[in-house]
Amino acid sequence: MRREPGCVRTTAVLDADGFTIQQPQNETVVISDPFIVRELTGQVVVFDGSPIETANVEFLRIGTKNVLRTKTDSTGTFRMSGVPDGRYKFKVTKDGFKALTGIVVVDKHASRKAELSFQLNVGT
Repeated sequence: MRREPGCVRTTAVLDADGFTIQQPQNETVVISDPFIVRELTGQVVVFDGSPIETANVEFLRIGTKNVLRTKTDSTGTFRMSGVPDGRYKFKVTKDGFKALTGIVVVDKHASRKAELSFQLNVGT
């Protein structure tokens, strides 16, 4: 007897803010202190500093509905250029990991050294 493959999700499932929901849905870790940076660039890693490839990194400028989306490369790095100053909600997801969310303030007067670094924890 030959088995047919089961259903596979081909489109992202989004939450009320328009952010991607990882599968299976895990706990979300909320960072209470906002990040202040010049641009939306940084890295996504696990607890030991190893990079996470193809993580979803999403930003929603507060007061709008347009979610900016990118994925990390093989070094866990992401970059979004040309993003205007303002306050952004962010969400970082990767299937099998707990989601990470918080606030980022983009300010052209922020330190040039300030860069985003997100650490994801394995989901349970």
